[in-house]
Amino acid sequence: MLKKLFILFFFSSCCYSQTFQNGWSCFEGYIGESDIVMNIFKDSIGNLTGDYCYKKYETRIPLKGKLKDNTLFLDEFTGNKITAKFSGTINEKDNSIGGKWASTTHSDIHFFLRLNSWTGNSLNNRYGLGIKEEEVESFFKNAKQAIITDDKIWLSKNIEFPLTTRIQKKKSKIKNAKDFLAKYNLIITAHLKKSIQKSCICNVFSNWQGTMIADGSIWINEFNGHLKIITINN
Repeated sequence: MLKKLFILFFFSSCCYSQTFQNGWSCFEGYIGESDIVMNIFKDSIGNLTGDYCYKKYETRIPLKGKLKDNTLFLDEFTGNKITAKFSGTINEKDNSIGGKWASTTHSDIHFFLRLNSWTGNSLNNRYGLGIKEEEVESFFKNAKQAIITDDKIWLSKNIEFPLTTRIQKKKSKIKNAKDFLAKYNLIITAHLKKSIQKSCICNVFSNWQGTMIADGSIWINEFNGHLKIITINN
């Protein structure tokens, strides 16, 4: 099973070389007592664009802002209206941000974030698959639900075979849908279900291998315009 990815690149010429680089940075943390995931795109002049979501709801809330010295400023939007603000201090030693979140109904609630991963994909191609991010996240939501509810048929129809996985701790290739269904209980384990259930579709990571959620439990890629599961790490 893949360990949690924590991808940092260091450039001494950049003031925010660890916590913020040009591209997408994914953070995990909390506002008050609520767990959140925040994704921020930084451009070459320090403009910030992105969103955050409460893990409980998995609904993205738009953000825009700037970096100033070691301080982060973000406006939260509902439609075109600013409805809340983040103001936080960056700590390069542990790649974290801590500060205050305030809305029209709440003031000065503490938030804390720590960098989880980074990808250099562009603002309009977050996952590097050439497919709209809404479609990628919808696919992950369906895959997550299928695993939790044992929807074997949906899974078998949305896998690109041969599937890379592990059978009784040994790396294995599943040749086709029939083979997958026969070995289903060895692939979709209780450990995998627990990992998937705890995951958040707002925390998606991409690289040259594809796109994944749940710390690499599921990897997908694009095939002729369609998304398919390519790896299940159980």
